[in-house]
Amino acid sequence: MGLLKSAVRFVLAPHSLNRQKTLIAVERLSALTHPVSSLEQMTRTADGATGGLNDLALIRQTFVGSGPLTRLAASPPGGPQSTAALHALRACAAVPLLAPTGRMPQIRLAANAAIALTSIPLYARSIHRADGSDHASFLVQAATTLARSSQDPRVADAVLWFLALQSTLNYTISGWAKMVSPTWRSGQSLPGVLRTVTYGDKDAWSPAARHPRLSRVVGNSVLGLECAFSLTFAWTLPGHPPAGTRCGRMRMPHGSNTDASGAVVAQIKRFAPGFREVIMAKNVIRASSQRSHNANYIGGDITGGAMTMWQTVMRPVPRWNPYRTPVPGVYLCSASTPPGPGVHGMAGLAVASQVLRREFGIAADPLQLLR
Repeated sequence: MGLLKSAVRFVLAPHSLNRQKTLIAVERLSALTHPVSSLEQMTRTADGATGGLNDLALIRQTFVGSGPLTRLAASPPGGPQSTAALHALRACAAVPLLAPTGRMPQIRLAANAAIALTSIPLYARSIHRADGSDHASFLVQAATTLARSSQDPRVADAVLWFLALQSTLNYTISGWAKMVSPTWRSGQSLPGVLRTVTYGDKDAWSPAARHPRLSRVVGNSVLGLECAFSLTFAWTLPGHPPAGTRCGRMRMPHGSNTDASGAVVAQIKRFAPGFREVIMAKNVIRASSQRSHNANYIGGDITGGAMTMWQTVMRPVPRWNPYRTPVPGVYLCSASTPPGPGVHGMAGLAVASQVLRREFGIAADPLQLLR
């Protein structure tokens, strides 16, 4: 139970990632799929036999009307031997990306480029076996190659945003497109997919066919995740900004001693000329001194901690009743209790209900007593 709790807290907790860490994480997630895919195709020799998914004779027929470069990629000199060599090269190129080589940008650039370039002919030679993960992995590796090849941080930012939006678009559209199908909504699609030659697996299909209810739960869960994929942007709410950074809404870095009032006034003055001249007085409380006014404002954080999904329901500590304290008659109703900070008064309303019921035996809505 403790391990599960730790895992849930890790997933829901805020993770501070700068540009470099995000780029490395993207590279590693994508690079992990390439050696798995290559090693699988190298060991499944039956796919390259006559009538198999990677039968070069069938692939040549598929690209008969294509250009010379496409036909060369699909029907290379050396046949299966050259294909195996490309798979081996792609698997080896993934190793530096999975290894701790964050301070070796040139090596990571070369590895990204090698995977992207070898994926092009390999896709042509396994067109009947490739799926969405192969397409996405190639897209990621090609984009990260572009990011690594430029010294301009704006290029890396553009690449990361492109990959984030592209992935969200792919999954969201895929989910809502399936929603119109009664086969997908009923859960009957999962056993069908697992019976196909391209995506299927006998060991996975058997339990799905024997347990239709379980199959429906799994299928609908996948459908729900795809439809709600865009909510990941709403989930990643800002927590404590990393030290030394500035945020667009004048959220100062944790513990900052900077006076940002000049920047605020200058921004307002852009749209209201003469604003500075009508200011009669100014009082600046820096983030580093906020705690002297309120002990809860550690480092100047007036929200009582990062507003993550976990903190929304489990602050200040994971308890069934977060408002009661070990002291009899003492309750908490500050921003450090669910549902967190904001001008809503919901924490006070929840505490008032408990105080009336537990201390006075009155089971009534506090708002009704005020009317």
